[in-house]
Amino acid sequence: QNVFTAKPGPTNYTRTVRTPVDAFRLLVDEGMTRHIKRCTVEYARISDPSWDIMDDELDVFVGLLYLRRCMNARNFLLNLLWSEKYGCQAFRLAMPRDQFRKIKVYMW
Repeated sequence: QNVFTAKPGPTNYTRTVRTPVDAFRLLVDEGMTRHIKRCTVEYARISDPSWDIMDDELDVFVGLLYLRRCMNARNFLLNLLWSEKYGCQAFRLAMPRDQFRKIKVYMW
C-alpha cells in the first residue's frame, strides 16, 4: 500500500524559479550565505585582519563547489578544473583559480 500522500510535481517554491540564481537560492538561501560569510570572515581575520569577501564572490565560490560535486570531480586536482585541456570552462569564467584557493583556505 502506498502511504505517500503528497501531491506529485513541483512544490510552490519551485514555481517561483525564473533564473539560475532563483534555483541556487532554493539550495543556499540568504540566511545560510550570511552565516557562512560571517564565520569565514571571522576566521580569516585571525591571520589577515583586512580580509573580506563580497556576497557575489561567496555565491560563486559555493556554486563552484556544487558544480565540482555534480561533475563528480571532488578528488580531481583543483588546478585541473581551471585547465584549458582537462578542466571546465565554467570554472575559468566564474572566478580565477587563485581567488578560489584563497577563499577555500579560510573555509576549511
